[in-house]
Amino acid sequence: MIENIRKYTGLMIVVLVLLFIGLVFLGDTARNSFAGRPVMEVNGVAVSQKEFDRMSGNALQIPSALAQASPLSQSSKVIASHYLGDSVLANPMTSAASILTEMTEYLQGSDPGRFLANRIAVREAGLDYGATPGPDEVESFIEKVLFADQDGNFDQVAFSEFMEKKIGRLGIGSRGFNEYIRDLLTAQNIAKILGAGIAVDSSTAATHYSLDKQNITAQQVTLDMLDFEKDLKPTEEEIKAFYEENKENYFSDELRKTTYIFAEPDWQAAYDKQEEEKAKAAEEERKAAEEAKKKAEEAKAKADAEKKKGEETTAPEVNGEAPSTPEKTTESGETTETAESSEKPAEVPAETTEEGAEGDPGAQGEPAPEIPTKEETPAPKSEETTAPPAKEAAEPEKAKDEAKETNEKPAESAEETKATPEEIKEAPAKPKVETKPAPAPEKSPRDKLSFQNKEKAVDSLSNDISDFFDDLINDGGNDFEKHAADAGYEVKTSELFSQSKPAEGLDQRITSKNTDSGISTLADAVFRAPVDGEPDERLTYPYRTSDGWFVGRLDEAVAPVQLSYEEAKVRATVDLKKKIARDKMIARAKELHEKLSASVKEGKTFEEAAKAIDEKIVVSKQPNLAKPDLSGIPIQYRAQFGGQAPPAFEAAQYVNPGEIAEVKFTPSEDNPEKALIVFVEKREVTVSDAYNSELNRSIDNQSGLARYLAFQNWLYEQYEKNQVILVGDKQQ
Repeated sequence: MIENIRKYTGLMIVVLVLLFIGLVFLGDTARNSFAGRPVMEVNGVAVSQKEFDRMSGNALQIPSALAQASPLSQSSKVIASHYLGDSVLANPMTSAASILTEMTEYLQGSDPGRFLANRIAVREAGLDYGATPGPDEVESFIEKVLFADQDGNFDQVAFSEFMEKKIGRLGIGSRGFNEYIRDLLTAQNIAKILGAGIAVDSSTAATHYSLDKQNITAQQVTLDMLDFEKDLKPTEEEIKAFYEENKENYFSDELRKTTYIFAEPDWQAAYDKQEEEKAKAAEEERKAAEEAKKKAEEAKAKADAEKKKGEETTAPEVNGEAPSTPEKTTESGETTETAESSEKPAEVPAETTEEGAEGDPGAQGEPAPEIPTKEETPAPKSEETTAPPAKEAAEPEKAKDEAKETNEKPAESAEETKATPEEIKEAPAKPKVETKPAPAPEKSPRDKLSFQNKEKAVDSLSNDISDFFDDLINDGGNDFEKHAADAGYEVKTSELFSQSKPAEGLDQRITSKNTDSGISTLADAVFRAPVDGEPDERLTYPYRTSDGWFVGRLDEAVAPVQLSYEEAKVRATVDLKKKIARDKMIARAKELHEKLSASVKEGKTFEEAAKAIDEKIVVSKQPNLAKPDLSGIPIQYRAQFGGQAPPAFEAAQYVNPGEIAEVKFTPSEDNPEKALIVFVEKREVTVSDAYNSELNRSIDNQSGLARYLAFQNWLYEQYEKNQVILVGDKQQ
């Protein structure tokens, strides 16, 4: 028996290794793939809703959930560069979150279905190519890159908090998190293998780099479609003919109806907690201030005591008498005692005059005049209020007589009734009518919350919503109302609504990160559900807004219907006017381009040529056309940073000075709204001190882009090879 075991030792080791790989690297996908209704198939293997969420929807939230948004240390960047290239070294804003975001993008993280299919393909290829990192490499990347402090050391506290508060909430667990990181690293290793034979020609790269770094001085004529559209008045016959030719474009909006729950936090409880934390912080601040004040007083008392002790040491009493006043030697050699008054403050007089002076001290040798006491000092009077007492006493009587005469006499002319300055001065002031501002409406507890505390309150509901959704899925999407009642949620049902005009409350924007492209509001999520799907397929995912969490069920859908001419007339009129204006603009732009090019070749300046064609043509100067400087940012991500060059630069980038570029239509050739005719005066390459280093970085970026494109092409091949089927696609 022992001999047999020894004989097949090698085979047993191979079997054990394969079992280990299946358990560790494939996780529990195979075990859970049939647990619950399948929503996807990859190479014949079904994937349940729960597993789909764990490996795709929830995993895609990890980069945004990562708290380490501060820039990485240089040592962490060096490790990351082994996978992503030198671009992470040059970018000063490289962070752990940006690293994971870039790696996730390699697996097409914008599409949850493709992301999951690509993860499965990468796992299989990683074993075939030997590109799967071991547990030690995965742990090292987590500790030295994702959760490293500014010195590059592992931050255990940040890691534990992340795993407890973020990963636990997503239902992924530590094992699922490690699998996610392992798959991202495997994808980078495969991309290196696939791109190993791809090289970028240095001279060609340098030429393209110079073209990107140039600064262009140009002149431009711009045509706007709106200028051609404003005076158009198509006839009834033209509109009707246009409608008949384009009937397929005029349908009513699809209408849908949904039953849903919207879970909001207990705003009052959240506000009370915020105020409690504020009060606690204020109390701690008060105690800290008192402690600081106490320490300052103790330090001052100690300093005073030391000072007094020092004075006693430097000026001891002689024979029990205080030391005499120090003597001062004058210029004549006489000695005088320093006056004590020089060390004492001058006495402050009992009272001052209105101007603040001490009064007239009197002549030399005479006593100063007496200063009146406070009771004797007359109150200051201004020139306007100084008046004889008789007049002041007579004013009330005079006012009564004037009022009586006013009531008895008829109205006089404006000049006769105009008051003199003296009368205006003497007339009693009218009492001011105080207008109280309308009280501002009291803010609700929700509105009183800070942004951070509001986010925390909404996030605190995520676990409950996940449990509710899991119960729904496990029940096949049935009994929505019963599960909602068991969870304590209020069920609401909307009226029929269109995607462009959502029902009340369904226009809220989605803030959760697991959204597909094209879904931005809750109404969009409802319209994404398949009309003929099973009950669990007609459920939306849990979506988060700034106020709470939404889970909906599609109840009813009304298909679009063909609009009659009268119903579509307004839309058809607008479309026809745009089409006519667009056609006229394109024709005019081509005509101008031909005439301007001919005139410039004959020796005229661009501006002279334009004025000769039409005095109304406006020529604008374009002195600094250039691309934004996005060095250090990978090419595939530059568009996210506003890296689009001005349209005039794109038109003139490859045109020789003294020539006119081809007409540039924006925003696109198929649907233009403006036409640009650009004349290039000169082009200059901007050469900086770091030109060579930036050129080398550009070559590295282009090499990285080539590897990225090769890897993406491989992923598409694997997607087709694995016959990926989404349940909605399968039914169609």
